[in-house]
Amino acid sequence: KEYVLRQFKKIMAGEVSPAELMIQQEVRFGSYANPEQLPPAAKVAQEAMKREGLNAASAPLHKERVPYLVVNVAADRLTDKLVHPASLLGPAMRGMTAGSAGNHYYYITKQIAPALDRVLGLAGAEVGEWVASMPKPRLKGSTAAGDPDGRGAGTSAPPTAFGGANTVRQKNTLRSYYTSALCRVCKAALQPPQQGAKYCAACRRSPSYAQLLLAQRLRDARAEAAAVDAACARCVNSYDRDVYRACWSLDCDVPWRRQRADAALQKAFDAELDW
Repeated sequence: KEYVLRQFKKIMAGEVSPAELMIQQEVRFGSYANPEQLPPAAKVAQEAMKREGLNAASAPLHKERVPYLVVNVAADRLTDKLVHPASLLGPAMRGMTAGSAGNHYYYITKQIAPALDRVLGLAGAEVGEWVASMPKPRLKGSTAAGDPDGRGAGTSAPPTAFGGANTVRQKNTLRSYYTSALCRVCKAALQPPQQGAKYCAACRRSPSYAQLLLAQRLRDARAEAAAVDAACARCVNSYDRDVYRACWSLDCDVPWRRQRADAALQKAFDAELDW
């Protein structure tokens, strides 16, 4: 139980790579009874075909397995949360985090927990009760905290399959008016008198220590980005940056790591400049 809950918490915290959350299903166009209600993989493939002009070259082969992700956006229907993994990779999507690239509520309650319950239920375990007992985390991204199904207010949403704009319904809930109240240096919660400030009182009293923390964060971000670049260079057998950074293979976890490392490096650099 402790191991399973620990893995669930990693998914909720966005620590699991989207490469591990990809689902691949066979597509069989021409055999569906209702073209308006397609399975998830067929829906993603259809969106790709529409974007590329509905030509035969863009259509998947019969029984071809099409990958997709269920992302964390404010939408009521599952089909509105589906994206092709390729639409979340690339320089234009560096701000996309693992948390927003995976709807943890769907993956845990609809995919992982039922499968575990069928296996561990033979030994008397109740995986559904384990999930229900877990605290709901504060989400980062487009869904509001306490709204794990992605039905609440959202500030921004990732694109739909293959980069199309995703139009989602916005709700004026109480949480939609909340803003972030964390110190940009130490990430401590800002008390009510400090609301609206960028830094907490402790960091303002010790600017040299705050600058040290920012420098360490920038150093760690640069080290992670360099390690990921080195892994890509060894893989393609070329240290030409334009060569190994052109690889966005969906079968590899490194492009997702590279995207996260680039976003963390840019964030650390901006924080040090802002200080």
